[in-house]
Amino acid sequence: MAKGPYTASDGRQYVVVVSGDTLGAIAQTHAGGFSKYKQLASINNISNPNLIYVNQKIYLSKEGAGSSSGSASASASTKDPDITSFGELASEAGTLFATWTWSKAKDHTAKYKVSWTYYQDGVWFNGSLSEISVDEDAEELSRQSTYSVPDGATQVKFKVKPISETYTSNDTETDYWTASWSETKTWANDTPLSTPSTPSVELEKLKLTATLDDIDITGATHIEFQVVKDDKDVFATKQAEITTGTASYAFNVNTGSRYKVRCRAYSSKTKYYSDYSGYSDNTGAIPEAPDNDGFELKAINDSDGKLSIQVSWKTVNNNNGYTIEYTTKKFYFDASSEVTSVTANKDTSNYIITNMTGGVEYFFRLKTNGKNKEEDSEWTEIKSIVIGEPPAAPTTWSSTTTATSGESVSLYWVHNAEDNSTQTYAYLELYVNGSDSPTYFYTFGDTAINNDILSYTPLTEEERKDGVIESCALKTTSSKFTLGCKIEWRLQTAGITKKYGDFSIKRIITINAPATLELKLINKSENVIETVTTVTAFPFYVYGLAGPDTQAPIGYHLSITSNEMYETVDSVGNEKIVNQGEEVYSKYFDVSQTLMVELSAGNIDLENGIEYTVSCTVAMDSGLTVTEEVTFTVAWADKQYVPNAAIGIDTETMTASIRPYCNNRRFVYYYVAYNSGTYTKTTTDLGQLYGERVKIDEQYLTTTTGETVYEGMTADGDEVYFCIVEESSPVTNVLLSVYRREFNGTFTEIATGLDSAKNTTVTDPHPALDYARYRIVATTKDTGAVGYYDLPGYPVGGKAVILQWNDAWTSFDTTEDATLEKPAWSGSMLQLPYNIDVSDSNRPDISLIEYAGRSHPVTYYGTQLGSSSTWSLAIPKDDKETLYALRRLAIWMGDVYVREPSGSGYWANVKVSFSQKHSDVTIPVTLSITQVEGGM
Repeated sequence: MAKGPYTASDGRQYVVVVSGDTLGAIAQTHAGGFSKYKQLASINNISNPNLIYVNQKIYLSKEGAGSSSGSASASASTKDPDITSFGELASEAGTLFATWTWSKAKDHTAKYKVSWTYYQDGVWFNGSLSEISVDEDAEELSRQSTYSVPDGATQVKFKVKPISETYTSNDTETDYWTASWSETKTWANDTPLSTPSTPSVELEKLKLTATLDDIDITGATHIEFQVVKDDKDVFATKQAEITTGTASYAFNVNTGSRYKVRCRAYSSKTKYYSDYSGYSDNTGAIPEAPDNDGFELKAINDSDGKLSIQVSWKTVNNNNGYTIEYTTKKFYFDASSEVTSVTANKDTSNYIITNMTGGVEYFFRLKTNGKNKEEDSEWTEIKSIVIGEPPAAPTTWSSTTTATSGESVSLYWVHNAEDNSTQTYAYLELYVNGSDSPTYFYTFGDTAINNDILSYTPLTEEERKDGVIESCALKTTSSKFTLGCKIEWRLQTAGITKKYGDFSIKRIITINAPATLELKLINKSENVIETVTTVTAFPFYVYGLAGPDTQAPIGYHLSITSNEMYETVDSVGNEKIVNQGEEVYSKYFDVSQTLMVELSAGNIDLENGIEYTVSCTVAMDSGLTVTEEVTFTVAWADKQYVPNAAIGIDTETMTASIRPYCNNRRFVYYYVAYNSGTYTKTTTDLGQLYGERVKIDEQYLTTTTGETVYEGMTADGDEVYFCIVEESSPVTNVLLSVYRREFNGTFTEIATGLDSAKNTTVTDPHPALDYARYRIVATTKDTGAVGYYDLPGYPVGGKAVILQWNDAWTSFDTTEDATLEKPAWSGSMLQLPYNIDVSDSNRPDISLIEYAGRSHPVTYYGTQLGSSSTWSLAIPKDDKETLYALRRLAIWMGDVYVREPSGSGYWANVKVSFSQKHSDVTIPVTLSITQVEGGM
């Protein structure tokens, strides 16, 4: 039995259909009796009471408190036809059905073409493509279709296309109109994925790894992990493929924050998600190190007059105190017991060290202590202070100048000998964070070195000959190299004399934390759009925050690609296919701050119901880059207007007049009064009704004004007569464009940017001579959505070749009946209604290049076609008007538009030649025609 009743926002009560329901059963239980099913059908605009679908809302009353009454309407401002019902039959599991309305249903509609396709195992298949003929006695029955879902199918798509009747014009069968396919409706098998357990989290310094083990979720192919920073911000969302029951993903995180992770299951076959699991416990990354710029040393005298050093720093959030280390030799750090360590309270920002010795240089470094069992921060750079008194070339390069912590860096050198001797020793100095003296130094000879800072494998004397390249590996994983530190290195070598030569120049290597990018979608209310949910309106914004703070971005590249293949239209109305993985947006932003990019109808075209991936790559001033992605699905009302146009042909000038328009159309149900056998239409609007045409003695009844009479039931249960009247009004927020469809399938712009609220007629001076074919494009000002309509070919009936030049034309408003002062088109025109002999020639752009060793030349093709034609004809000697026009054409210094009765037309350069003989009654004429690029 139907679920409910529930109360809607407007106060009305409704129930929700479940499998096995019928409209009669719902009426019996909730509306006061089985006979009330017609009343429920009328209230819910259900044309066939036998067709209701699972999860459909059935309202039990006409209107709620505060609702406004009005006529139901079928507006042509939405894409026709309009699918009104779609879903699984309540009375038959596994069977889908669809019903639709069509604005021209009673206007020469012959049949409907319906298409059902289904999705199974990652592939779309054609299910059923059929045609439904219109039965005039039960026209509404032709606007419904059913389909049995194949076993194993997880999704089914449906669309419908009306087919017009034809009429005869100029002895030609012509459609009354042409229609496009409706929007596509999709049904999905909603078998849910079970919710996964809470993932485990492991955080090592700045690398967080989320893992889910023992996965047993039927249908799941991936696990999506979502990382939340500091209990408020979604830091990153990534999918990991399930492999042998396990899924794992590693994230680079920032210092000083705490992170928790939840996950959900995903099926790449059905594109379904499970509910999210619970969050893991918060885990802290290593705390942020004190700022190097705020780390200061100052010599002072304490209260007893003894020399002391005051160490100062800027405090860091989430700390558990600070550790200060100092020594008299820089290289003692991490290498000697001659290092003193003290701990400062977490709430202080300075510490005084007493009893220092004058004339000695002291070296200091500082770190933040982690909470509980969390790791400490990296050390600051080493700084020194002297109390009382202040204190001497091989070719070198490195594998990189910017390294990520954990990356091994190779240091290369070549021994440059003056006496041609080989290298015996090399001496390496490492200067960390700009130190004046070497922080670390090593001598390379015949002994291998492998410690926590570097490794070196010596070459043999034979290997060192002929300027061989030597190298050692610097280990940035060493705790002695802090994040953001700069390592300068130089090297000197010794030859056979065992004496060292000059040092090489200093090379610099910077060790950085891995770059991070926090990428979000934000709506116009500045609220974050959850990842893999929906974008519902323009504009929305892409927000990118690069890290860490020790590095600055120098630019972002933003790309948006489609995750599905779909069909759409461009600004001209041409249908095009967007393939899976194809870019729909790509732009580079030279920004050194946070990225904020507005996406609107003016700079991107997105398709409703399609999933997209936003990919952003940021380049940091450290030389590092990082790429992050966000996936979203479009779910807005992409309103597309379907325009139309009226066409007229001037057979004297062979020009066409096109008046484009775009109207909101609706059907109003008026009450019909009956009196003594007479049916009269009134002005009482009944709202949309369900009913049937009234027939007496095999004749359908009409009102006194010619409308068809129907008999039906109002939402209040009253039996009434009514008629249906179509009314229309211009759409005001649309710009119209007119394009001529050429014989080769291309489009030529006639006019664009026409206000739909005005009755503007445009002139086409060069319609095709067989059929005038046009495309009318409507562009919505609000969203940029493009709708179009291809007018049926309008017979022109041209029998002669026509040449036109020196064209001038205009557009004009047809809201008034006044005659134009000037004609809409003027120019020179030559008609040749004579037998013409045609000789065509094509000279494609080609180069033939001869190569030694090849038997034949190699071809290279350009883009020029070089199409030309020679027309030969004879005109009567007394055809003075044609002869006069030929003479004018012969001296015309410009392009000419050439049209043939077959329908082709193009701009050309025309050369005219003819000769007259006194004894002949005809004049032979030759036209040499070369096609050129031209305008309208």
